[in-house]
Amino acid sequence: MEIDQRLEQWINIKFLVKLGKNGPEIHQMLQQVYGEYALKERTVFKWVHHFWEGREDPKDDARTGCPSTSSGNENIDRVRSLMLSDRRLTVRMIAEELGLGKSSIHTILMDHLEMKRVCTKIVAKLLTPEQKLQQKECCVDWKTSEESDEFLERVITGNESWIYEYDIELKSQSREWKQKDSPRPKKSRKSKSKIKVILMVFFDSHGIVHHEFALEGKTVNAAFYVEVFKRLRDRVRRVRLELWEGRRWILHHDNAPVHSALIVHEFLARNSITVLEHPPYSPD
Repeated sequence: MEIDQRLEQWINIKFLVKLGKNGPEIHQMLQQVYGEYALKERTVFKWVHHFWEGREDPKDDARTGCPSTSSGNENIDRVRSLMLSDRRLTVRMIAEELGLGKSSIHTILMDHLEMKRVCTKIVAKLLTPEQKLQQKECCVDWKTSEESDEFLERVITGNESWIYEYDIELKSQSREWKQKDSPRPKKSRKSKSKIKVILMVFFDSHGIVHHEFALEGKTVNAAFYVEVFKRLRDRVRRVRLELWEGRRWILHHDNAPVHSALIVHEFLARNSITVLEHPPYSPD
């Protein structure tokens, strides 16, 4: 809110006080005139009290503390230069270095430099400039392909994951209704099953196309993955005939080492299976 607008409201408060109006009435009148820019109710009551006591000057009293020049352009530049040299400096450390008050430093950082202190964000991996460029190129290609109505209908996505024989039920999942006098339900503490298998699933926009479990003790390597692709091709031919004809289906999987092995690429190229490039370390 502009200073002259606040001063105008203070003058109006002084005038209304002399007319005998009380705090709630004055606050309601200011809201009708100034809307969202009206002074807060607590501020209005404070100035009504001041004017009832005989105060004539509507301006705030001068306050002690750091001079207003502490937030001048020179100090703003000094704080900016110090922050650029080390962004982990605290308000106290900057104040001690520059000989200014902590409140002034806080004002410069928040209001003038529009900065805020945040924690480091944990990510899966810090990408190199080349990987970032590759991510951009993949996204542009995907966006261009999505302009075709049939693109998503042709993509078959695949991945694998560990599946436990049984999994523990979360505490929130076991909640149930009970009456006031009925006992609270109990269950014993359990841990995840030690028996687990690898499940490989391939699906498209219509549902699951093919899935299979890796046999116990079987290593999921590139050679095994090629055999999975052979069974996937047969499955696509049976359940997605419209995609099989003309080799219209597109395979999408991530950049795991087993997926990017040479014999896997050779098999896909030999069978003319189009692969949708996956951005490096993409969370999608």
